[in-house]
Amino acid sequence: MALSLNKIISILSDRVGQPFNVNLQNELKDIIGYKRADYTRQFLDNNPFERKEFLQSFIVEVEETDTLDCDVDLECPWFISCELPQPIRSKSTIWDYVGTADYSHSFGYLEPEYIKFHQASKYTAEKPKWFWQDNRIVITNIEKIKHIGVRGILSDPTSFEKCACSLDPDVQVCFDPDAPYPIAEDILNAVMRDILNVELRNMFPQPAVVNVDKVEDAAVPGGE
Repeated sequence: MALSLNKIISILSDRVGQPFNVNLQNELKDIIGYKRADYTRQFLDNNPFERKEFLQSFIVEVEETDTLDCDVDLECPWFISCELPQPIRSKSTIWDYVGTADYSHSFGYLEPEYIKFHQASKYTAEKPKWFWQDNRIVITNIEKIKHIGVRGILSDPTSFEKCACSLDPDVQVCFDPDAPYPIAEDILNAVMRDILNVELRNMFPQPAVVNVDKVEDAAVPGGE
């Protein structure tokens, strides 16, 4: 059964007898996020073809600008997104999809230093391209556009403050702490076990966080 972030935090805090410790719960939120990103990155390095199982999709608002702090001189206009959460990258992928908000047409990725060559080519000059700079998506060679669709794996899935998940105005938030948390079950098990045996064991040393693998080897008080 998929667990929400609030449920995961509740389980962990209950295990150390701190169900109402708000400071602990806030700290657990950050710890879970860091460990999720680390374990997911390690898994994808070893299993790159399973990346699609971890993808998240969301909508980003973009605005037209004629001023961009860039190392190359690009022809205007271009469109730039707000600052986005950091993605979990693979060796060759930043975002798995950047394109139209209905996900029907993707834009090609290009390093900024190659944009001028792209714009000068009669074969590619009219094709939209994007690059990643200062945690923003920059798009060139496109007509008026207000939103783009983005798909990737966020390092912190809770950091959706400046994004939307739908063009539907009734959908107000991208991340709901009471909705299923985007994490694979095997990675969740590893994260929770790690937190119980390391962070929580150091914070609240008590039987509730003793490594269960070693319980059978422990001496029984008053035994023979």
